[in-house]
Amino acid sequence: MTVFILRGPSGSGKSTWTQTFRETHPGAVVVSRDIIRQAFGMQGKGVLPPGDERLVTKIERDMLRRAVREDRHVVVDNTNLDDRRASTYATEAHLMGVDFVEKNLYDTAKDDVYIQRSDIPTNEVRRQCKSAKKMHPLQARVEQIVP
Repeated sequence: MTVFILRGPSGSGKSTWTQTFRETHPGAVVVSRDIIRQAFGMQGKGVLPPGDERLVTKIERDMLRRAVREDRHVVVDNTNLDDRRASTYATEAHLMGVDFVEKNLYDTAKDDVYIQRSDIPTNEVRRQCKSAKKMHPLQARVEQIVP
C-alpha cells in the first residue's frame, strides 16, 4: 500500500490520473479537499470559512490514516503546490511506516494548456503555475523526521 501525493495546478491532469489509478486499484481511497468541501454544500471550487477549512484538513488526515490502517492505497488529489502542506501527507505516511510517492504533474511548458483545461479563473491558474515553479521534492523534508 502506498500514499500517492499528486501535485500540480488546476488542469494538469491530477483528477484524470486519479480516475485511471482507481480503475486498476478499485479499493483506493481518494483524499480531495474539493470533494470534502462539496459535502459541506460548496458548489464548484473555492474555499470555505477558516473554521470549516480546518475541519476539511482534519477530515483529510482522518481519511488518510484510516485508509492506511485498512491497508488501502491513498491518492491525495489536491493541488499541493505549497511544500509545507504537501509534506504533511508525506510525513503522515512516513510516520505510519508506509511508502509515499510524489507525482508532480506540472510541466513548465504547458501553462496555457492548464488555463484552457481548468474550470477556475485564468488569473488563479496563472498564480498556481507560478507557485508550481517553486515546488521542491518532498523526500528530503520527510527523511529528516524519525518515526
